[in-house]
Amino acid sequence: MLFRALADGSQQTIRLHDQFGVDPVEGCRLDLRLGNRDRGIEQTRPMAFECVLTSEGCAELAELTEPFCELGDIDSQYQWLNEDGKVSLLLSPTGQW
Repeated sequence: MLFRALADGSQQTIRLHDQFGVDPVEGCRLDLRLGNRDRGIEQTRPMAFECVLTSEGCAELAELTEPFCELGDIDSQYQWLNEDGKVSLLLSPTGQW
């Protein structure tokens, strides 16, 4: 899983917008980066953002997203993943919350 790869340090950056199943809105880009403190999401340029979290923060993301990886009815589910910065990260398979 992507967030576990950040949590264990096997990856330092993941381009979330390039991942299978991710549908960026109007070309929006989001990079997840491993850092030495949880900074949350920050805008780096127009329509480009990065989410910097510690390995513990990435492990928490992995735990929060695990229910979405299991088979079942997730169409009505959503989960706030991070609210540390001015921009919050929401997982919603249908785009509804």
